[in-house]
Amino acid sequence: MHSKSLLFLRSIIFSLCITLILIFCLFLTSCSQDVEIKQSGIVESKVDSIAKLVPQSISEKGEIEVGMNAPFAPAEFFADDDETQVGYEVDVLRAAAEVLGLKLNIHQASFDTIIPSIGSKFDVGASGFSVSEDRLKQMDFVSFFKAGEAFAVRDGNPKKLPDPTISDNGEKYEDLLVLCGQVVGVQTATTEDEELDDYQSSCEKAGKKDIDILRWENQAQVTTALVSGKVDYMFVDSDVLGYSMDITNGELEQIGATVGNCYHGFAVNKDNHELSEALVAAMNYIIGNGDYDKILEFWGVQSGAIEKSKQLTGEDVQSLM
Repeated sequence: MHSKSLLFLRSIIFSLCITLILIFCLFLTSCSQDVEIKQSGIVESKVDSIAKLVPQSISEKGEIEVGMNAPFAPAEFFADDDETQVGYEVDVLRAAAEVLGLKLNIHQASFDTIIPSIGSKFDVGASGFSVSEDRLKQMDFVSFFKAGEAFAVRDGNPKKLPDPTISDNGEKYEDLLVLCGQVVGVQTATTEDEELDDYQSSCEKAGKKDIDILRWENQAQVTTALVSGKVDYMFVDSDVLGYSMDITNGELEQIGATVGNCYHGFAVNKDNHELSEALVAAMNYIIGNGDYDKILEFWGVQSGAIEKSKQLTGEDVQSLM
């Protein structure tokens, strides 16, 4: 009798445990369904006259393989589900892809590995690429945005740091010698990272202290370093800085003027001219129907809108400098 009672008790406990596990799983599922994914909601229909420009190898597959490095908000970053990439660059590229009758297959990658992998692993690189003459030697770029660069300090500038965009003699910056001897945070392999190396050379030539350049793999780490006081300045794209100031609830502020205005572009292998032409046509379609502007307005970055997309040249890059 005792053994039967014990078995009955065990069966009840086992059933209760299973029930609790199921309830917990249902709870997690319902929570995940309640996660809000912030997106512009713009949806495009396939335009056959433009879609026919897509290379056959891609059109047959129905997907564009995209190399991306999140977080780089508001261009691209992970939504609250920690899986879905969102942002204005994601929405713009998705809309252009839909015009081409394609879906995006986004691959998270280290920023500095994206361009070398285009043509082998990725069809397109989309990670807030500022288009420079050096990058144009490696890849073709289809323009989708334009932005400047800016420096940030902690709110109120507690260290009373000087404006790095003003030179020692009070003139508008040329070589940013004010940065000599300061600690500057930047994301690895970005245009700002490359430019800091140039400013470092200027410090050496002027006989001043070196810039202490601290590099991180993604922009969120750089922002955290500034907020925590690990760096004096942060050097970043102006649109990213604006968003960072919003999400840190005013813990950062821009110091000095926006500098170095430049195009942002989708990177495409130089041997894939058909894809570049297709993306240009799709971009100009969504610019023409107004959806491009709606996407940028949704993300609050409409100041970076372009009037027409094109495959960029060195002359285009020089025109914004």
